[in-house]
Amino acid sequence: MTNKAYSYTRISSKHQRQGVGIARQIANTQAYCAKMGFDLDTEFRDDGLSAYSGKNRKGGELRRLLELIQAGRIKKGEHLIIEAVDRLSRENTFTAFTQFSNIIAAGVSIHTTSNSEIYSAAELQANPGKIYMLVGMMQMANDESAKKSFRGEANWNFKRQAAGSRKMTCRVPAWIDATRVDKEIVFKINPERAAVVKDIFDMFVGKGGMGRGSIAAHLNAKGVKPFGKAKMWHGGTVQKVTDNPAVIGHLTPMTTLVDEGDPRRRKPAGEVIKNYYDPIITEAVWVRARQQASESSVTPKNKGGRRGTVFNNLFSGLPCCENCGQPMRYKDRGVRSFVAFRCSTDIETKGKCNPTRFRYRELEDIAITLFQGIRLTQENAPDDLEERIANLKLQEEAVRKGIDDIEAELDGDTTGTKIRLIGMRTAKLAELQSERQKLESEQVAPLGDSLADAMRAFVDFRATTATLANEDRFRARAALNHAFKALIETMSFTNDNICNVTLRDGQRFVFAPPNVAVEGEPKAGHARLIAYKLAA
Repeated sequence: MTNKAYSYTRISSKHQRQGVGIARQIANTQAYCAKMGFDLDTEFRDDGLSAYSGKNRKGGELRRLLELIQAGRIKKGEHLIIEAVDRLSRENTFTAFTQFSNIIAAGVSIHTTSNSEIYSAAELQANPGKIYMLVGMMQMANDESAKKSFRGEANWNFKRQAAGSRKMTCRVPAWIDATRVDKEIVFKINPERAAVVKDIFDMFVGKGGMGRGSIAAHLNAKGVKPFGKAKMWHGGTVQKVTDNPAVIGHLTPMTTLVDEGDPRRRKPAGEVIKNYYDPIITEAVWVRARQQASESSVTPKNKGGRRGTVFNNLFSGLPCCENCGQPMRYKDRGVRSFVAFRCSTDIETKGKCNPTRFRYRELEDIAITLFQGIRLTQENAPDDLEERIANLKLQEEAVRKGIDDIEAELDGDTTGTKIRLIGMRTAKLAELQSERQKLESEQVAPLGDSLADAMRAFVDFRATTATLANEDRFRARAALNHAFKALIETMSFTNDNICNVTLRDGQRFVFAPPNVAVEGEPKAGHARLIAYKLAA
């Protein structure tokens, strides 16, 4: 056991920054370390990341903390200080408990300052009742967040219904200023930014019709400050203006779905509300802009993606620069050059970011060869697997109902026998869920089949490319693009002309030129590019 300690603090939303949540957690951590004689080494902080959606676990400082523990950089016998259990997670009980127990299994003890509890393998083994209490707290934290989410959505539904007569929120497009006057929200057009928007539309639909990338370069050259926190204009930021119906006063209400696969997925939540904003361009200009966007997407010079009959970039939506995090653009400069991925920031700044020009054709060929045989799930499941899974679901439902019944009788009592019963039943629920998920992992998931089917379809397409009609060729490549998006978690490019790919199940691959040394197992390649699989 050492005296070295680490802390993790978190607040859930940006508006909580105005409060004292982080300051309180830091002060309590420092006082606790002083009392225990710990040396506080590093403070990990997630500012405005939800633990209910798991965003802190998937992309915040908590993820970095967990990776350091897994890698052994935070060593056995050291300590993690948090305010309360729900600072780490408010996800479902199974996910929260698994994360918590993995930290303890690595030999790192967890201390909560709110009640001075210590959780370690030895402590939980000596006092198993703590496990039930721990699981009960996790269940209650998840239930509390679920209720808040439900009530929040109900409030927004009410606001949407009243949107015709009163404004819903101060979150508005960049060219509108929103203020509160006597509890009412008032919108006013920002003249300087509105002028920029009008200039963008003039360039987009004017004679000759400038492309969005050219418009971005023009704005950067004139020193026009971009909207928001961006340092410069990009084609994508220009598109957010040209494609936003708010310029003609329309609002499309949206709602955010909490989804395990994509925690920030949004979808329309009602009909378009006309005249919600003051328009800054005419509907005639908006219609011409829509026509211009449609026409420019199917010109002979640009037939890629959904916009034409050939889906050129199979990795569309995936590549990003490892330096700046911005997308890597697919660039085809004709027969005298080669098709390549280039950093969008490097293009806009004329050479101030990642200079890599990564050859696309080689990457496509090797990726097809490498991934067409990948299976993320096991086949040949036992015959009674579905029946066993169904039985476990029934047991889960019965235990869940028992928990709900006890919670309904709590009447504010969070210390007695009933809370211990909730903990015990929640632990049982987590056990059933774990067993069911293990059985489900033995099934052949639809992803595995669809991915293999798409790969086989593309291999067939390559063998018969001369005979396929344009529409069939488009569908084959579009299907493969969807398969790659389902398979690949991240795809980044370094300054050294290396492509790093991480699959959704954790497998990692490196695509590198032959002259670059990679500590991995060669899997596919040719004269210009080799794919290596890295050790787990």
